Amino acid sequence: MRFIDPDGMDWLDKVLGTAVAVVDNATGLNLRDSYTPTDASDYNTGQDAGDLASVAWGLGEADAGSGIAAGSVAATVGTGGLAIEVTAPAFVAGSAMTVHGAYMSASGASNFASQKGRVSNPNGSKGNPDHQQKVNELGKKAQSEVKEGETVLQERKVQGHDSNRRPDQQIVGKDGKTRKTFEAERKPNSSRNVTREEEYKKLGVENETHKVGN
Repeated sequence: MRFIDPDGMDWLDKVLGTAVAVVDNATGLNLRDSYTPTDASDYNTGQDAGDLASVAWGLGEADAGSGIAAGSVAATVGTGGLAIEVTAPAFVAGSAMTVHGAYMSASGASNFASQKGRVSNPNGSKGNPDHQQKVNELGKKAQSEVKEGETVLQERKVQGHDSNRRPDQQIVGKDGKTRKTFEAERKPNSSRNVTREEEYKKLGVENETHKVGN
């Protein structure tokens, strides 16, 4: 156990990934980029769990809210409207729950589909030695493709585009926008990586994914 989780903190990134996903989906905040995980894989797994939990939670809240709202209306009608002072707050609360539940569920589904906030190798999370070696190799490859006035950034947020991705290496053009990214990926065919590549394509950013390991 000491070799697998020497400091007993391996679970932390999963818990925090789940927590920030649920909070973001419930409130509309964007806390996903405020935490630098030690283990990006665990953090991403936690975010997946948080987004899916938000969908279920939101659907349950919306269903409960609609039931409360419907019940309050039935009571009001049944008393000829005389109990409106008593049932109106329940109707408002039920309606609010329905709206919030629908919002939370939709946010969770959208963020899970887009893999918003997932990280591959954020600042401070260098991965295994073979991953580090591949990232260094990609840095040299990026440098060899740099044109006049361009720069290479390692493990930094995509520049000049509406994206939270942090590619292992990227070439930033003279206009301050990322024009090409390089990713070191142990599982290039994973759904997470496919989603990432699709996002780069939509942004019009050229991307290369290089496999780590055999």
